[in-house]
This record gives sequence, C-alpha cells and structure tokens, in this order.
Amino acid sequence: LSGPGGPVQTHVPRRLLLGLLPQALVDEYQWWRRRGKAGEAQICGYQLPHLQQRSPTAYAIILHLTPDSHGRVGGRAVRVPVTPTTDALSQFRALEAAECAGCAGAT
Repeated sequence: LSGPGGPVQTHVPRRLLLGLLPQALVDEYQWWRRRGKAGEAQICGYQLPHLQQRSPTAYAIILHLTPDSHGRVGGRAVRVPVTPTTDALSQFRALEAAECAGCAGAT
C-alpha cells in the first residue's frame, strides 16, 4: 500500500503474528510493515473499522524493531490517535509526526 510520494507498506497477514503479539492486538488491528528511519523495521497496526466506530478515539500502534550488534531484535511500541476522516497519506504523515514526538528519548 502506498500513496503518491508516500511510503510503501506491506500487509502482514494475521497468521504470521499469532504467538508473537498478544491475541487482543492480533484480533483488533490490521497490521502493515514498513521501513523506518535508519533501516529500522516498523509494524503499524490500524484499529479495525468496526472497532473505530465503537470508540471515541481510534488508535494506531507502531512497533519499532531494531537489531543490535549481536543479531537480537529489540523494540518499542507507540500508540497514537488517528482520525478516520483524513486520507491515507495525510494520516501516515500525522502518524510519523506523532511517533517522533512520542518516541523522543524512548529506548
């Protein structure tokens, strides 16, 4: 998935996340993979539409996965609010801005 001038995201099928993420996150979000800054991988989960309608605020979850020098992968998660009325590219850019603000100083 990509928009004009936007990043490329690849859908991550639910079956690949079973056992890796908590079941509630697998069930309630649709997951996409993208390359982040400095080569880190990011997996973005967008709340399913029927769940967005039941909640006053819709959220996306961004998982940052970064390998260390020993081949192990560390990571952090950021939850950011999203608005369903914006187009996909605008929403993606808003997520990036929110993620940068939310991750400042995080390890």
